[in-house]
Amino acid sequence: MSKKKPDDQQPSGNKPRPSHGWSGIAPAVVATGSLLFTPVYAPAEVGRPSIAPPQDRDGKAEEHFRNGLRYGQHKRWAEAIKEFDEAIRLDPKFVAAYNARGVSHDNLGDYGNGVVDFNIAISLDPENAEAYSNRGAAYSFIRNYDRAIKDFSKAIELDPRSPIAYNNRADAYLCTQEYDKAIADCNRALELDPGYVLAYNNRGSAFGYKRDFDNAVADLSQVVALRPDVPLPYFNRGFTYARMGEYGKAIEDYDRVIQLEPDNAEAHLRRGVAYEMLYDFGKAMEDYTGAIALSADFAEAYLNRGDLHAAARDYVRAIADYSQAVRLEPRDADAREKRGRAFALKGDCDMAVLDLTRAIELQPRSPTAYRYRGTAYGNNKELDKAMADYEKAIALKPNYTEAIFGRGQIRELKGDLDGAIADYSLAIEHSPDFALAYKNRGDAHAAKKQKKLAEADYEKARSLGLKPR
Repeated sequence: MSKKKPDDQQPSGNKPRPSHGWSGIAPAVVATGSLLFTPVYAPAEVGRPSIAPPQDRDGKAEEHFRNGLRYGQHKRWAEAIKEFDEAIRLDPKFVAAYNARGVSHDNLGDYGNGVVDFNIAISLDPENAEAYSNRGAAYSFIRNYDRAIKDFSKAIELDPRSPIAYNNRADAYLCTQEYDKAIADCNRALELDPGYVLAYNNRGSAFGYKRDFDNAVADLSQVVALRPDVPLPYFNRGFTYARMGEYGKAIEDYDRVIQLEPDNAEAHLRRGVAYEMLYDFGKAMEDYTGAIALSADFAEAYLNRGDLHAAARDYVRAIADYSQAVRLEPRDADAREKRGRAFALKGDCDMAVLDLTRAIELQPRSPTAYRYRGTAYGNNKELDKAMADYEKAIALKPNYTEAIFGRGQIRELKGDLDGAIADYSLAIEHSPDFALAYKNRGDAHAAKKQKKLAEADYEKARSLGLKPR
């Protein structure tokens, strides 16, 4: 079976997951030190003179504010918001309360209300660097990276010694694929705070994207050393090891992730990919099944498990898994194509044509989709359509051996024996151990009464393990 390439197996959209690409860390309470973007409202900030305006003469607003912070440290975001609501009711100009409530909204995934609160904080205090940084984080979470970068840059302008703003801008640069800028910002963040775990993580991410895997592993190992109790740095390093081809080390890191976070479906999936790369298909199957058990809407896990079923020629189970992936990601051309291929190999050519046609609509430059649709058309005796698809597959991928062989079969069926022999010969040129191509070329030679040539091809096919008729 063909192996998956780790570079093509980016972390999916399932939770828990990195918040960008392959190496981010999902949002969490600021005190944990395990988040990617760093919302700024930690209790240490409370003492700033500007956050407790004169309106709060009896200290009640401040008391509710501190209560909200305590709820936030325990991830009790809804209760935190209620406390911040009360603080703001008592003191409508309480900048830090708006800021903290916005962070709480963000942690609940309510980024729109988060932005509203940060806008109010900025309107009340236009020099508030933390509010700009937090609004930038909210924009990043909704993938509005240009506005995020603008806000992080403003936060840096207002507070050039804030490692948090540099780190957050670095992450946004990662999302816009500006990796050198991300590394520069992480370097500055680490100059300001040499122990800043998140900056090591993001710099490791940038190095990884640049395929500088040694530096990526070095930075991620630093994160692991500083925070051995946090699972995602192990995940990120494991993914880097996989991209380096060091699948054993990758599996060790994924093992650690799963030990720390047993319900991490993404880690099960990635470990499954590593096992598959080592040809341990049994353990890969276990991990893909485990990922699905933990996250029933995990399209990528269904796809990968479907691949294993297809490789074992269990097309019924493969189609069932691919169907789940199609249901979850109806515009995923890969899922449509794989199901179409499974239908074609199962012999259900009408269903194969439907799926492969949709796959081609979604991804018009997929040579494999044209090749398998050509196979389905050929099996349905629609030879002209089959020929057109094989021609298109070869145009997209000139050395596509299987498509060239398929075109040869269609030419043979149409009575073009010389064209068939030419295609089989070209397929053999590209793949000298292609036994079936020798056998089919032998058949074509035999049909042309070229007995010696036919016998030579049959003998070669036998030597390669195929028994011609």
